[in-house]
Amino acid sequence: MATRNENPVPFMAVHPGMMIKPELEERGISQKEFAKMLGVQASHLSEVLGGKRALTAELAVKIESAISLPAKVLMAAQSQYECDLESIRQRGIEEQKAANELEEYNKVVDLHLLLKAFGLITLTFTRQLEGIKSHCKSNSAAEMQVAFANGNFRRSDKSDVDERMVNTWVLLARDIARNTKVSGTYNPTLNNELAQKLNSVFTENINTIERVTRLCSEYGIKFVECKTKVEHTKIDGYSYIEDGIPCIIVTNRYNRIDSFAFNVLHELGHLETSPEEPHLNVENYSKESPEERMADTFANNILIPIAVWRRSPEARMSARDIQRKFTAWSEVEGINKWIALGRVGYETGIYAFSDPQKTRRIM
Repeated sequence: MATRNENPVPFMAVHPGMMIKPELEERGISQKEFAKMLGVQASHLSEVLGGKRALTAELAVKIESAISLPAKVLMAAQSQYECDLESIRQRGIEEQKAANELEEYNKVVDLHLLLKAFGLITLTFTRQLEGIKSHCKSNSAAEMQVAFANGNFRRSDKSDVDERMVNTWVLLARDIARNTKVSGTYNPTLNNELAQKLNSVFTENINTIERVTRLCSEYGIKFVECKTKVEHTKIDGYSYIEDGIPCIIVTNRYNRIDSFAFNVLHELGHLETSPEEPHLNVENYSKESPEERMADTFANNILIPIAVWRRSPEARMSARDIQRKFTAWSEVEGINKWIALGRVGYETGIYAFSDPQKTRRIM
């Protein structure tokens, strides 16, 4: 069976002339004197010792006779030198080829950011390329481009999001999720049960992220709060299924319990209503697709059921009046007041609610 050649390519090839020079110095023989001993021109010997001319078998035999340096050793060194030269030449070709391929990846993603995040930045181009393909699960930049082109988000004409940077974030997030384990087995018929338990956690807002992570794991879903910051992305959430295991990733850009709760349940809603494809929740991207509307409806109905929302109080278009009335109403209904106020803010455009005790943060 063929085996892989693990012999490393040397940084430089060592000419046998480098072996002869120290022998002459040790014996106190000058190059001119040695040339006379061998019966060759001094310039010829100088080129051999300087690595500019190959050592021939005839000259190797003469050297052995003159200073007892074995001809076989010298010729073996010459052969190794030639092999190393070719290996270095091939490495240069492979490095250039890898550099060209990496440049193609850089058109699809921010390659420097990925290399840094994956710890590949100091490696050779060939090793970097191997690492990128391994981490990104992609055989080529073209394959990666097609995968993103067939993605799950549609950019609005008003969006200032950089799709290349969005692609970069997606790959980083997926890489993080692959290192996350789950304790349970996913059963899609239990999505609503999980959603209700998550809503209880959001209502209490105590050790929230830890509890959400544990709950999702128990239901066979990977949950990740991705803290990796990538410029020009504005991503709130991402959901997909890989190797049969659902993954929910959120960024927590605003550190608000209402935004966090909605984003988590929105992604769970995608797993419930349209699990066939991954879904990316990006600010200013189109929300008009049926899949997005269904996920929004799922999240809203879990956080505040329709029947309960219909009982919500009327209030003037004043942040103070809205906050006062909806805070009191939320206490009666057993709802986190910030989740109620967040929904009012989304529907009315009024967001300037007072939070002196910072209770809107994720606790």
